[in-house]
Amino acid sequence: AGDLRREAGELRAAAAAAEEELQRRLAAAHAARDGFESEVRELQASVRGERAAADAAVRSVRVGAKEAATAAAAGARAERESRETRETQLGAEVESLRLVAAEREAEWTRQARAADVAAAEAEATLRAAQATARVGASTAAAAAANELAAADARTAAAAEQAVAAAAAADAGYVELESAQRAVAEARASAAEAESIAREFQATVRETRTHADQSQAALRAEATALRADAEAREKQLSGLLAVETSARAKLESELRETQSTVRGEVSTLEAALRAAQASSRREAQTREVAAAQLAEKEAELADLGALRAAVEEEKSALERDFRDLQTSARREHGEWEKSAAALRGKQSELAAAQAAMKGERSAWADARGELEGKLGDLRTVSQTSRADAEAASRTLGEERGARALLEGELRAMTESSRRDADDLGTFQQELRKKEAALVELRTLREEAAAAAGTWEERLGRESARRESVEGDLRGFQASQRADRESWEAKALAEMEVRRRAMEEERQQVTSLEQKLQALQETGRDHTAERDGLHGRLEASEAALARAEAKMSRMTRDLAEAEDELEDRDKEEESRVGSRSFKPSLPIVHEEPRTHSQQGVNTRKGTQGGTLRANSQQQQG
Repeated sequence: AGDLRREAGELRAAAAAAEEELQRRLAAAHAARDGFESEVRELQASVRGERAAADAAVRSVRVGAKEAATAAAAGARAERESRETRETQLGAEVESLRLVAAEREAEWTRQARAADVAAAEAEATLRAAQATARVGASTAAAAAANELAAADARTAAAAEQAVAAAAAADAGYVELESAQRAVAEARASAAEAESIAREFQATVRETRTHADQSQAALRAEATALRADAEAREKQLSGLLAVETSARAKLESELRETQSTVRGEVSTLEAALRAAQASSRREAQTREVAAAQLAEKEAELADLGALRAAVEEEKSALERDFRDLQTSARREHGEWEKSAAALRGKQSELAAAQAAMKGERSAWADARGELEGKLGDLRTVSQTSRADAEAASRTLGEERGARALLEGELRAMTESSRRDADDLGTFQQELRKKEAALVELRTLREEAAAAAGTWEERLGRESARRESVEGDLRGFQASQRADRESWEAKALAEMEVRRRAMEEERQQVTSLEQKLQALQETGRDHTAERDGLHGRLEASEAALARAEAKMSRMTRDLAEAEDELEDRDKEEESRVGSRSFKPSLPIVHEEPRTHSQQGVNTRKGTQGGTLRANSQQQQG
């Protein structure tokens, strides 16, 4: 019985220890499962969050890049269209200005050529008129001088002849006939001289008329030239005003073009700076994305490490599970052994109970025997009270031993009942542990499935990340190519603008040079016009001097004629008062001879004066 109690106590202690160990391991397994599930949920949540963040970042980057690219393309398109429109307008304006400048230059050239031709014609006409006037005047003066010299010679000869005739008449009448002949010759000479004088007067009148006509023609030509010069001056002033306004307009348009080009250059520089800023922002975004990708990679590395840790934990859990299974199997074997021992103990207890029943029956038989013996003893008690007391003490001892055995039997029954209950409880717990092991196996399978799903998801995420990185790299490459193409286009457009500005500057420089040439041509024409004016003034002064000389000559001729007429009258009066009265031819021829001599003398003087004046005019 003591051994049974000790073994039952050991079994109870082993069962309690095994139950505590199983509960502890089961709690640890539940805690590990809960921790693993929480970690898996956290990992899934973090992966979902990271995936959503990466998708949002990629989407925002794509949307921002697309919007920026669309805005940049729209801005570049609008700027290119406005620039093309402006360039077309500037080209049309420059072409129109070039055409206007060419037309004006052709007009100015034509007008300058016409003015040159007119000036040359006027100058040639003036020179021809001057030469004609000089030649006519010199010819007329020479002819008049020659005629006057001849008339003087003839008059001198006639005078000499008249003097000889008068001397002959005074000497004698003998030579009257010869004198008459000489007088006739003198009269003829006088008539010839008078005709020569009349011809000279007609020549003088014709010369004066021709001089007046030449002077009127020269005055009309000078007036026409002056009017042409004034008209040309007005036209040149108008052309200069138009040229000045055109130059001012060109300068204003050039300034506007320069300001517009500066504004466009500043706009392009601002756009270039904006593109560079966007490039820097894209670079920063790329760096941020690279940093985020690095963080993602680090997180993925952490996830890989965590997955390795999970794998290690899973392998540790599998090892623990295997150890737990092994220990559970071992404990199950031990429990089966304990159960077999308990069944043996139960059989032993049953055998002991049967033995106790046999003993009880034996005791009953012994009791019967004892009762018989008691009866015998009662019968004997009377005979021997000492034997009875000894027998009663022995019976009391046997009763105490019986009560002790019954108490032990009851205690063993209670302990066996408790052991059976403990065994049932242990079996229930064992079934629970088996269910927990099944659940743990299920959890392991679920964990393996979750790990496979997680690996697939990680593969999909890595593939998606690689595709996103490829898209990002492609987008960055396209953005880089677009930016480089846009920068190349911007540089090409700036180069084209610079060349256009250089061409416009060269055109403006050529226009300025043409304007300077036109101004110099205008100055030359102005100088030529001033020279023509000076020549005209000199010609007018020469004509005025010639007119003054002609007026003096006319006055001298009129005075000479008046003086000749006065002398003729005096001679006639003096001849009329003389006592000697020759015949009519002689009376009338002699004073005519003397008067003609005086006239010839005056005409010789006047011819000398005319020759001197003509020589001075020629000089």
